[in-house]
Amino acid sequence: MKPCVVIGAGGHSRSLCSLLKGSKEYNPLMVIDLNFSRKDESILGLNVRGIKKNLSQDLKEIGVKDIFLAIGDNKRREKLFLELKNHDFLFPNLVAGTAVEKEDVEYGEGNIVFDKAYIGPLVKMGDNNIINTASIIEHECAIGSHCNIGPVSVISGRSKMRDHIFVGASVTIIDQVFINSSVTLGAGAVVVKDIKKPGTYIGVPARIIKEG
Repeated sequence: MKPCVVIGAGGHSRSLCSLLKGSKEYNPLMVIDLNFSRKDESILGLNVRGIKKNLSQDLKEIGVKDIFLAIGDNKRREKLFLELKNHDFLFPNLVAGTAVEKEDVEYGEGNIVFDKAYIGPLVKMGDNNIINTASIIEHECAIGSHCNIGPVSVISGRSKMRDHIFVGASVTIIDQVFINSSVTLGAGAVVVKDIKKPGTYIGVPARIIKEG
């Protein structure tokens, strides 16, 4: 199995470490905490350590190329993704064994698909996205890069989403909707028409409460 390192020790790290430990392809060696408190900590048996010199140099000394980011915030995750790619680290796609992946799905790099998610036929996805537990991305959807799709959310067929979109838990997006970059959808929101203005949207139907 390929050695790898998880970066990020928050709540999302537990889910990602669990997914990796069940993988037949990757062997997680440790978790690197970007805000290390110097307290003894482990996550599902993996030691947590901080940064000793600088992140890229530490990773080279550990001797790994494959990196998985356990960081929910889209902008922070994007920054690390781009920085480490510039140092030639690799970001594999990781799809849970219990996820359903249909025909002709296209991925970029660094996408993580959690348990019981459904990825429909002809879905196209960019880089560095998190597709959380039991979420549904239906046929012919297009997802940009650096998005976070919350648990049990539904993105209906032929919808298009750009970059830096946060979809809260149990959000529903009806078919053929367009969502622009830098949009946050609060938990339980129902999107029934295109969203072109960046900001935070909540409710049924979804309405803007904060421009972004």
